[in-house]
Amino acid sequence: MTQTGIWERFDFGRMAEDAGRERDRLMGIIRRRRDQGPRDRESFMDWDQGNRRYYAMYLEQRRNAMEFQRRARERGAYGA
Repeated sequence: MTQTGIWERFDFGRMAEDAGRERDRLMGIIRRRRDQGPRDRESFMDWDQGNRRYYAMYLEQRRNAMEFQRRARERGAYGA
C-alpha cells in the first residue's frame, strides 16, 4: 500500500500542465464574456465584477504554472 500525504513527492511538471490548462480555460471564459457583453438581466457592474474575478483567477493560475515550471526545472537540474 502506498502512503500518501504530506511526505508524497510532487510532480511539478504535471502540476504546471494542470495549471496551464486551467489558465487557458479561464482566458477562454474571459474572452467569451468580453465578446458577448452583459447578459439580459445582468447589470454592467455585475458583468464587470465577474470579469475581474475571472481575471484574478487567471493571474493566479498563470503564476502557479510559472512557479511549478521553475520547480520542475530545479528538480531536474538537481536530479531529484
